[in-house]
Amino acid sequence: YVKKRATWQQAERECRRKGATLASVHSSSENEFIYRLTKNYAEAGLSPYNTLWLGRIKPKPGGGGYMWHDGSTFNYTKWAYQHPNNLESGDNCIAFYNRRLNCENEYQYFKRWIDLCCDKKLREGFVCKKFYESDLSYFAPLATLATT
Repeated sequence: YVKKRATWQQAERECRRKGATLASVHSSSENEFIYRLTKNYAEAGLSPYNTLWLGRIKPKPGGGGYMWHDGSTFNYTKWAYQHPNNLESGDNCIAFYNRRLNCENEYQYFKRWIDLCCDKKLREGFVCKKFYESDLSYFAPLATLATT
C-alpha cells in the first residue's frame, strides 16, 4: 500500500518501479486482505471518502467480458451500489472504499469498488501487487508412494 496522491497512471508507474502492478482482485479473501492492509490509515480519519486505486479492466480481445490490466481473468467483482456506471465511456479504473461512510447505505460502498475516470487524483493512495515467483529447482522431487 502506497499512501500517495496519484492518478491511476501515476500509481501504475510507481508500482512498476517496484516490480509490481496495481492490484487485481480475484477473490473475497484478496478483497478482505486489501481492506485489512489499508484499514489502519482509514481509521485515522484521513478522509470522509477513503478511496484508493486498484487495477484497471479492459475488454477481452474478441469481446465477451473483461480482463484485468495485468492480463489476468476478471473473475471476481465487488461493485458498489450503481457501479460500474461508465465502463463504456472509459471509466475503467477501479477504486476501493476502505472506510465506512457513516451513512444509511454504507453497506453498499464499504469494501466495494467504483469505476472512475483514470485521470482523477485519489489522495488516499493505491495498492500494488507483486506476483510471487519461486524457483522450485532447489527442491528434491517428491517421493512416490507405493500403493498396495
